[in-house]
Amino acid sequence: ADRRMLVRMRRERVVVDEKDGFHEHPRATFIGPRAMEYFHSWGIAQQVLDQAVPQDFRQDVAFTETVAGAELGRLRYPTIRQMLDRSPKIVEDYPQLAWSRFAKVVIGQSNLEPVLFDAAEAFECVRNLKGFRCQSFMENEDHVAVTGESKSGRRFRVETKYLVGCDGGRSMVRQGIGATFEGLGEVGRSVNTYFDCPDLLDAIGKESAAIYWSLKPGATGAILAVDGRRKWIFSRHLLPGETFSEDQDPSASILAAIG
Repeated sequence: ADRRMLVRMRRERVVVDEKDGFHEHPRATFIGPRAMEYFHSWGIAQQVLDQAVPQDFRQDVAFTETVAGAELGRLRYPTIRQMLDRSPKIVEDYPQLAWSRFAKVVIGQSNLEPVLFDAAEAFECVRNLKGFRCQSFMENEDHVAVTGESKSGRRFRVETKYLVGCDGGRSMVRQGIGATFEGLGEVGRSVNTYFDCPDLLDAIGKESAAIYWSLKPGATGAILAVDGRRKWIFSRHLLPGETFSEDQDPSASILAAIG
C-alpha cells in the first residue's frame, strides 16, 4: 500500500491556493486516526506531532456547569505519549488503539498547514501556486483545462487529467459541475473567539482537556485547546432564540463560560 501511495505521489500535480500565507486562526483543532495514518505513510507524522499539544496534555472532552465550576463528566482519550507508548494497559483501556497506531491528535490548523506545505514542497512533482485563484475550467474528453489568476493579475492555464475541488461547500468546482446540497441547511449557529490565556489551566484547577463544554444558560459552548499551553478557542453555541450581536463583548462571553 505504501509503495502504491509513493507512486501516486510522484505524479505531477499543481496545487492552487488563494491564500498568500497560512491561516492565522487555528480553525479546526482535531486530526483523526485516518488522517494520521496518511501522514505516517507520507513520512510526516512526527513533524505533525511536534506541532501538536504537549505529549502529556489530556485530549479528553469534559462537560461542566462552567469551565471552572463543577465537572459533570468526562470522555477520556489517550494522550499523545500514551498513544506512542502503547503499553498493554493503555491498549486495554483504549481499544481504538488496536485498530490504528494513532488516536485523535489535537493540533490547530494554523500549525498543521505549514507542515503540509513543506511536505508538498519537498516533492519535485508538486507545483504550489499560492496567492492564485481558479476562475474557470472546461472538461474535455481526455483532460480538464483550468484557468485562473493571482491577486496581482498574473494568469495561469493548466491542462490536467483530474481537477479536485478542496475548497469547501461554496467551491467553484462544485458549482461548475452542478453539485447541489440535500438535507438540512442550518442545524445550529455558533460564534468563535480565538484568545490567549497562558494561566487558564491553573485558574480552573482541573485536568487538562481538548474540549471543555460549558452548559451554563446564556454561556453554552465549548473552550477548545489549540496548543495545550496558552492558545484557546471559545465556540459560543447559540440555543434557539439566542442571538449574538456584532457589538457584543467576546471577553464577557468567555468569562461567563469559564465562571
